Amino acid sequence: MNLSVRVPGFLPTINGLHFTNSFPAGFGPDYTFKVLGQTITLGDASNGLCGGMVYTVKDLFDTGLLPPADTALPAEGSPLFNYLVARLTRSFDEDDVNQYLSWIQMSDHDTGLGGIVVAHGLAWHEISEEWPKIKGDLDAGRLSPLGLVHGQEPPTVGFFTGMQDLGRCHQVLAWGYDLNGSSLTLRIYDPDSISDQNTITLDIGNPGHTTPISVSTWSEGSYRGFFRTHYAYHDPRRPVSAAFLVTVVNSPGITSAGPIRPTRENRTWIDAAGNPLVRFTGHVHDWSSPLTISAAEAGKEILQLNLTVVTGDDDLRGGNSPHDNCDVILTLRPGRAYTLSNINQGKHWNNGETHTVALALPAGTKAGDITGLTLHTQFGGGIGGDNWNVNRVSLQATL
Repeated sequence: MNLSVRVPGFLPTINGLHFTNSFPAGFGPDYTFKVLGQTITLGDASNGLCGGMVYTVKDLFDTGLLPPADTALPAEGSPLFNYLVARLTRSFDEDDVNQYLSWIQMSDHDTGLGGIVVAHGLAWHEISEEWPKIKGDLDAGRLSPLGLVHGQEPPTVGFFTGMQDLGRCHQVLAWGYDLNGSSLTLRIYDPDSISDQNTITLDIGNPGHTTPISVSTWSEGSYRGFFRTHYAYHDPRRPVSAAFLVTVVNSPGITSAGPIRPTRENRTWIDAAGNPLVRFTGHVHDWSSPLTISAAEAGKEILQLNLTVVTGDDDLRGGNSPHDNCDVILTLRPGRAYTLSNINQGKHWNNGETHTVALALPAGTKAGDITGLTLHTQFGGGIGGDNWNVNRVSLQATL
């Protein structure tokens, strides 16, 4: 099954900064700060402001703003330069530094004794823990900031082995993915290279084993893995500051090139309601609706497809069995069924709650390819089984 997801409206060449992370030696003071009780020296800007650039781009996009029009490096001490530096420190908070150092000391693969896994390796944490978070961001139309881990050091007494490798780690921003079986390609904004074609590729099929990653802008083996960093939003129009051991950096905020101009179209293809619209029981397992797509929309690629479900006065319990949850079946031309299993991810959907789910589609799916949608359940109903009232179903597409 091929899946292709993009954050609607984002392209690095449009929404990324228009200069690269290539500051000359001596640009700015040496930045030093304390984290986890340790002194970390970042050096001057020539060592890179990748984390600050990634966070700034996400700040701008999440605010609905285009980046500044500047193609030249910002002047030392300017509002934009100081904003990048201040946001850089936020990308090196304690949780992130902790994770970089932990992964630098970690084996690439699971280790065990007598066939029993004693400790999971970097690949397992990357594929089993971090990738689902990143996928969740992208499926919901959110950019996902990533930390790339460089270097491997043997763990020793004390947690701070690997400090020398921190400065060679890197940060990028994921804006889409392509998944073909176990072959994963992440689309990234890389501050070191202005391009819409930058990627990270890997195979996620065997997380217990060493899993090399290839970053298109870097030589093979430069990075061992990636994780989603602990980003927190900041409005780029408002002041921001960062206190170092020697220097305090302040920025009044930055001036963008204006609002992001909409290049996408939002359509509501289903909006059905009732009280209840449908009651799923041991005898009623399906609710279906056809889709009527205009000729003008039929050839347009679907960038995002969101399903919203409102529960009435009888909940969906959810659970670990396939029979406990709700599936979505899309009817694709020429009558092929495409199933998205367990859209509630085993979770309880309580009375009166509204849930929106991003439906991941096969790569290149166009509006005219979908002719119908079905909600499908398999639970038993009755006193011992589950019953579920649905009061509203809506399907929204971004083209």
